[in-house]
Amino acid sequence: MRVYLFQEVRVLNMEILDYVMKKNNVSDIEIANLLSIDENTWLRKRINPNEIEIAEVEKIVEYLNLDNKIAKCIFLP
Repeated sequence: MRVYLFQEVRVLNMEILDYVMKKNNVSDIEIANLLSIDENTWLRKRINPNEIEIAEVEKIVEYLNLDNKIAKCIFLP
């Protein structure tokens, strides 16, 4: 069972997220589909992380199989 400690997303560390996505061979289209949003919407959320909802973060964390330490490095300041 994972414990997520996210209250809001203020920072999105793109370098780490990109690395993890490449490592897992996951595209932006896959993330958009996971979140049931358009790819352009996902790309906009990457630029402005305040638009990312906590439920979306939790889906991404689970889909990429991130542990809490890495997830916090990506999604928290």
